[in-house]
Amino acid sequence: MAGRYNGLQAKLKEEVPKLMFTHCYAHVLNLVLGGATSSCTEAKNLFGLLESTSVFIHESFKRTSLWVEKISELTAGQDKLRRLQNIGKTRWWAKDKALTTVMEKTRYVALIKTLSAISSSTEFEPKVSFQAKALMDSFLKFKTILTAFTFKKIFDLSTPVSQYLQTPTLDYLKAWGFIKCLDMDLRRHLDTFDDVFKAASLFASDVQDLMHAENIDLDVQTTLPLRRISKKPKKHEQLCEDEVALLATDQKRFYSISVYKVIINTALVKINEKFMCNEDLMKDAACLDPKNFNKIKENGILNDALKSIASIANVDRELLSKELESFANKFSELSKTLWDEHVSPRQHKQDSDSQSDEENDEDVLDLDQAAKDAMCFSRSGLDVCQSCIPCAYCVILTISFTQVTCERRFSALKRIKTRLRSLLGQELLDSLIILNTESDLIKDDENNSFYDRVINCLAESSPLLKKMLIG
Repeated sequence: MAGRYNGLQAKLKEEVPKLMFTHCYAHVLNLVLGGATSSCTEAKNLFGLLESTSVFIHESFKRTSLWVEKISELTAGQDKLRRLQNIGKTRWWAKDKALTTVMEKTRYVALIKTLSAISSSTEFEPKVSFQAKALMDSFLKFKTILTAFTFKKIFDLSTPVSQYLQTPTLDYLKAWGFIKCLDMDLRRHLDTFDDVFKAASLFASDVQDLMHAENIDLDVQTTLPLRRISKKPKKHEQLCEDEVALLATDQKRFYSISVYKVIINTALVKINEKFMCNEDLMKDAACLDPKNFNKIKENGILNDALKSIASIANVDRELLSKELESFANKFSELSKTLWDEHVSPRQHKQDSDSQSDEENDEDVLDLDQAAKDAMCFSRSGLDVCQSCIPCAYCVILTISFTQVTCERRFSALKRIKTRLRSLLGQELLDSLIILNTESDLIKDDENNSFYDRVINCLAESSPLLKKMLIG
């Protein structure tokens, strides 16, 4: 669909050359992190190990019960119910959740203890014991812990950004600020490998102490092991040394160059490739947001702003800037007109003890007339904004930088209309989807009036239900 040469984007641009393609920013960030998690062999091995371990434990009730038993011995409270997280391709938080679940000291020891018990037990098949031994050996390696801490640092920076990009009321300027901050934070962390290495070493040492306290006769690596240096024959009069061979003597530096910086640089490159293409358009959209009108009133519009939106809307950029400044200056007055002149006096009258029922009815009529007056006033006050501003807003309203809310509605549909509920009627299906997707409105109902209305509605449908629900 996003193919620029033969995809839907290319087909549409053949008909409309000025068409702008914008990818959902939450999806884009997920693609950035996906590229980082597959940028090198160590990264692939880490998340492959987490996925394989989760599947290995959960595919058998016997292994799951053993995991619950071992984690209950080391933890208390809700951690006893902690499950290993599968890594799904469509769930953006899955890799972060899977890594966070395992990279805690007591759960890490409980996992090693579980795999050790499976590998040494005679109750399991040889194939299962071999798989448990292979997974356990991978978790005992310091390279696994170091790679996990590398991604833990990245996820600590990217998860808040991802959560904000999934919000329904997305502020374009703030979203762009989050992305720029993420880019700058990742660039600063290029030179903080020593801190990550120290944290991983401390974690490995603490895990080793816990294992000794639990009488587990296993050793966790607390540093990178030395690699074997391959000696290549030199040609006659060859004096230069192989750089890889020189780095092999310094494993810390070798890992920093070949793994740590590769992961972060891949994320930085992906951010620049996927986010920067619509930078000007997103900044122009932020200029049209009423939340930023106060800044326009104070500082005006920059000289290079609104170029992208003016080009797409086929309007003059200078005229659009003048109209937007005029609209921003008058917006506060127009937005206060209805409230200050009509709504506030109405509420004041309602609070008065001497108000009669007839006066209340008159106030309702006055409120309707006030809305008409405010609309007429807004139209008469914006004569200068009749050409460019509507065109710009029409273009911006057809461009979406996030489609998360829409996709969540389809996910709700998939959860509700399953194979067992394939014959649901359209009316019932609509109601169930609204209840599922708008559950926040029910949670915010402090007086539980929503539930009372549902009970009363059901009670009126049948005398038997009325007797059972209301009495």
